[in-house]
Amino acid sequence: MNNTWLIIVNPQSGGGKGLKKWNKSVAQTLTKENIAHQVLFTEGTNHATELTIEAVKNGFRKIVAMGGDGTIHEVTNGILQQNTVPSTDVTMAVIPVGSGNDWIKTMQIPLNIRENVEIIKGGKTYIQDVGVVTYFEGKTQQKRYFLNVAGTGFDAFVAQSMENTKAKVYLWELLKGLINYQNIPVTIKAQGREREETVFAFNVGICQYFGSGMKIAPKAIPDDGWLDVTLIKNISKFGVVKELINLYDGSFVNNPYVETFRSKKITVASENDIYLQLDGELLGHGPIEFSIIPHSLKVQVPLMVEQLILENEQQAVGGSM
Repeated sequence: MNNTWLIIVNPQSGGGKGLKKWNKSVAQTLTKENIAHQVLFTEGTNHATELTIEAVKNGFRKIVAMGGDGTIHEVTNGILQQNTVPSTDVTMAVIPVGSGNDWIKTMQIPLNIRENVEIIKGGKTYIQDVGVVTYFEGKTQQKRYFLNVAGTGFDAFVAQSMENTKAKVYLWELLKGLINYQNIPVTIKAQGREREETVFAFNVGICQYFGSGMKIAPKAIPDDGWLDVTLIKNISKFGVVKELINLYDGSFVNNPYVETFRSKKITVASENDIYLQLDGELLGHGPIEFSIIPHSLKVQVPLMVEQLILENEQQAVGGSM
């Protein structure tokens, strides 16, 4: 087993900041702290997943994802897709460089590079759950993993807009999307029940935040073995605008058009086209099935994270469908 940290850098993350930060400070800080490491740079979509699978096969058991939520998502998928060792034999750390940086908010991982390196050197490991999604590309069913938040409806619509624009500002794309988006009728299956709803958005959280800091799943606990669902029903566009500020502290869940519940497995289907975002990455279309693999991803986090999550767990109240 190789005890060296493999640093997988997305040089394009944060509008090109990934490469600049690596060259300017990260490499030197790792060397100064005597952290044995090697570095690889991604060259395109899903390359971080491929590099991770190959690295584990070659004996690496400690991997740093240096990039945004998309890079973290890809490294996670590499860890879960590889079949060399159990997924929890591999530790993932993060040096965040992206524009959204949503997964790190739940895990209390700072943006300061020196503090990131301190966590890599002296943090503790925490084993969280991972979500699994099956969906379709054309007529072919696909499977993907997520560690933060997945969804369909408006957030997938915005993710599609984000892919087509150079200015990666979620709130701006959200406001533009409200002009063109139409709520969609879906069939939801969960906890042995089936029902029809017209929805604005349907989100499934392992962690709490998405959309550059919106607390979409405020009661999500990363290691409780449950998917936290936030269902925003047939709300008007004016109603969405009124709740925008409340998305950032989670209090929007008190709106009568919002329902939250927990489940181990959920299916969402529609006669309309419904698309999927996982950790901010836009993928295929429905029908979509969400499920969970408890305690399947080992991550390097600050020392106080478990206490913060425990406090959140004590405050959380589970819902039911």
